[in-house]
Amino acid sequence: MVATLEQEGWVPESFGLFAQVKRLMPKLFEILAIAVHLCLGLLCFALGILGWIARGDMYVPVVPVAPENVATSLVFAGAFAILAVGLAIRGGGWSSFLMLVWSVGLVAVLGSTVFRGGFRFDGMTDLATYWWMFVGSLVLLYAAWLRFRRRPRYGIGSQAYMRRPLG
Repeated sequence: MVATLEQEGWVPESFGLFAQVKRLMPKLFEILAIAVHLCLGLLCFALGILGWIARGDMYVPVVPVAPENVATSLVFAGAFAILAVGLAIRGGGWSSFLMLVWSVGLVAVLGSTVFRGGFRFDGMTDLATYWWMFVGSLVLLYAAWLRFRRRPRYGIGSQAYMRRPLG
C-alpha cells in the first residue's frame, strides 16, 4: 500500500513559518530550561561555598531553613541542580527526571515564600519582582516537563534499545 503525502504529514501547511515555529518552540524551551537551571545551580553552589568560607550565618529570605544552615543547603541544592542539568543534557526521558524534580522544588519554594510567616515585600517593586520570578519558574517547570517527556536518543528508554533482540 502506498502512503500519500497527507498521511505521512507532508501537507503544504507544515511548510509555513507557523509550523516551523511550532516545531521549534519545545526545543527552545528545553534549551532555555537547561541554561537557566545550570546558572541557578552554579549560583546556589557558589553562594553556599562563599557562606562556608565566611563561616557566618546567611540570611536568604527565600530559602526556608535556619540562617546557620543556609550555606549547606545552598551547596547541596546547587550540586543537585548541576547533576540534574548534566543528566538532562545527556538525553531526554528518565535522565531528565532530576531536572523535573529540581523544577518542582523551585516552584514549591517560591510558591511557599508568600505563605511563610516573617516574609514581607518592601513595596510594589518587590512584589512585581517576586511574581515575575514565580512566573519564570513556572515556565521553567513547563520546559523541564517537555524535556522529561521527550524520548531519549540512546540508552534504556530509547527506541533503538527497545528494538534490540534479546540474547
